[in-house]
Amino acid sequence: MIGSDARSAAPTLRPATPEDEPFLRELYRVTRAGEFAALPLAPAQLRALCDTQFDAQLAGYRAAYCQVQQFVVASSDEPAGRLIKARDATSLWLLDIALMPEFRGRGLGGHLVRALQDEARTSASPLRLHVEKSNPWLAWYQRLGFVVEGASGLHYELKWT
Repeated sequence: MIGSDARSAAPTLRPATPEDEPFLRELYRVTRAGEFAALPLAPAQLRALCDTQFDAQLAGYRAAYCQVQQFVVASSDEPAGRLIKARDATSLWLLDIALMPEFRGRGLGGHLVRALQDEARTSASPLRLHVEKSNPWLAWYQRLGFVVEGASGLHYELKWT
């Protein structure tokens, strides 16, 4: 368990396995639905596009960072989302955090980020992440103590120490 607050039981994490792939692909499709909604694609085409993007995202993380770890987030033993983290020579990175819509607003994301902050504190490493400049979650990360450290293209790099 990661911790708790009054709104929900703490989520649990377990390493993702090949058996989790259908859930993880569906999670990707659900969380990216808004980005692809305007495309004139048949359902099968949209599924293929999302699968390609899912594969490319994970391959990109593995190419850019060492020690990439993907976890399934569970709430009351039910798959609720995923968390991907990595380490480099100086930092702990939060690469991706995603929850199925029915698990949002319960405090699970806050539990997960605070657990990563604890891990970063224990290892005396900063916790970093990238977020799109237009992402409404930017303010949420700032409330959790992250500060903008830099910008590149459409993204900010945030840092928590």
